[in-house]
Amino acid sequence: MFPAVTSAFKEKYPLAPKKFWKKMLSSVFGNFTVSGMFAMFCGIIGIMLPTIIDRHAEPSPINFVIFFLLGGLIMAAILFGWSAWYFKAYIRTYFYDAGQGYLTIRKGVFTPSEIHVMYQKIQDVYVDQDLFDRIMGLFDVHIASATATSGIEAHIDGVDAATADALKNFLLSSINSGTIGGVTAPRPLSGEPSQSSALAANQKIELSSTNVSSETFPISPKWIISNIIGSIFSTVVLVIFFGFQFLPNLSASAAGFIMLVIIIILFVTIFGLQVGGALLWKANFSWVFTPNFLEVRTGIISKRETHLPYSSIQDVLIKQSLVERLFGLCTVTIQNAAGMSSGYSRKGSPNGTNLPGQPLAKGNELVEIVRKMSQVGQAGRI
Repeated sequence: MFPAVTSAFKEKYPLAPKKFWKKMLSSVFGNFTVSGMFAMFCGIIGIMLPTIIDRHAEPSPINFVIFFLLGGLIMAAILFGWSAWYFKAYIRTYFYDAGQGYLTIRKGVFTPSEIHVMYQKIQDVYVDQDLFDRIMGLFDVHIASATATSGIEAHIDGVDAATADALKNFLLSSINSGTIGGVTAPRPLSGEPSQSSALAANQKIELSSTNVSSETFPISPKWIISNIIGSIFSTVVLVIFFGFQFLPNLSASAAGFIMLVIIIILFVTIFGLQVGGALLWKANFSWVFTPNFLEVRTGIISKRETHLPYSSIQDVLIKQSLVERLFGLCTVTIQNAAGMSSGYSRKGSPNGTNLPGQPLAKGNELVEIVRKMSQVGQAGRI
């Protein structure tokens, strides 16, 4: 009913066989939830069945157990059978191909959607993993243009690490040239390189000889202190909010002591999760300015690797929250059209890729670097 579709590009960069099992694994919770609700409904029908047949009869608790188990098993079998068929059909009809100047992605079984993204309109390329991807060792490659639709539709999900890396390199080379895989990069009409090309080459050589990364621009230790202060404040607010109704009832009794201990444990737990999460995020956060794009790696459980071509950069900002101003820190925010149109963030705030925890002087230095590379990226596209 749904024949398999393929292309030379899809065969070169294939979906991993484990994609099917990842889809099945991600459906377990939903299927069991629906099965449980249906089982409960069947159990209620079962316990009331004797009274429905004979209004003078007594409800039968044993019927609840029997109908509950039968209803749950039957619904689970139906749902998991349907999921297996649907995911197989979804993967068989999942299509993507690289045309001359654009990438085509089509997905969907009953109501397929198809998107065509021109290489020169791609704003960024990033590779990420959700929880189930981490379990199965899979990666998703996302392509974002200036439209919000591309951020939702334009991604190839369910490939292994080697294929994800190859797809990323293919797309990045295609962005720079505007053609398939960068094999026919534009050339000046004359025999001599153009002034813009020479400027781009000189600037990229200069940048490649200088390590501009999270190693040379590390997150300041003061950033940890500011996060701890922010965590204390937010934790106190949460604990007061949840514990306020119990505080007037605290007394010297055992119950009052237990309630006080619970409030203290709640405070320590929330505070520990917030501080621990910030430390884990910092340990997994890194970025580097390569000759052609900004590469950012982030995530704790769900990993993300972003590649932002300099030619797609629209704005670069320096932001300071109240706590950051107290500690002399700032966040450098780099915006491209994809982030500005979709309104999402790479870390914690809307509209941009954020490099947080920089001393103000370092932040200004980063802004100048981004501005220069953005100009070079635009010159290289002329």
